[in-house]
Amino acid sequence: MAIPQNKLELIKEINNSFLKLHNDYGTLTKEQVLIEEIEGNIKNTKISVKDTLSYLIGWLELVNIWIDNKDEIVTLTLPHQNYKWNELGLLAKSFYKKFENEDFISLLKKHKELNKSILEKLAHLTNEELYEKTWYKNYPLGRMIQFNTSSPNKNVRTKIKRFIKNVKNY
Repeated sequence: MAIPQNKLELIKEINNSFLKLHNDYGTLTKEQVLIEEIEGNIKNTKISVKDTLSYLIGWLELVNIWIDNKDEIVTLTLPHQNYKWNELGLLAKSFYKKFENEDFISLLKKHKELNKSILEKLAHLTNEELYEKTWYKNYPLGRMIQFNTSSPNKNVRTKIKRFIKNVKNY
């Protein structure tokens, strides 16, 4: 699908990318999700399927914070209060660490809940709030949400599909 240009397209894109990714996650065993064979977010690193889910959860938590504080963009530090945009690899690493002691099933549930929370919040925002005014730098809020929800879902799904293909060939 093309880049969402309005609220309805954004909701559809987030929902579709989420459902496809969860379908792929559901094909893996509890052993497979711990194998570190997926290209990481830091050059020359490998991560597990579980780590990819931790990464997505970390971003969804941030997006929820952004939406909750959308009117205070001046005081928000994006992407995260402790990381700059040029430190996304370190931010990803912090997400892996944050969720390292949680099992994969719990993370799937958390991912589903956070995704649902974002969709519920979007339902209460207007198209104007999401797409008709600049929110961060040159981007409207809807575009920033898409950058950090459906786009990472798609990127991770590509890695998961490659992993599934390779693990089946073991």
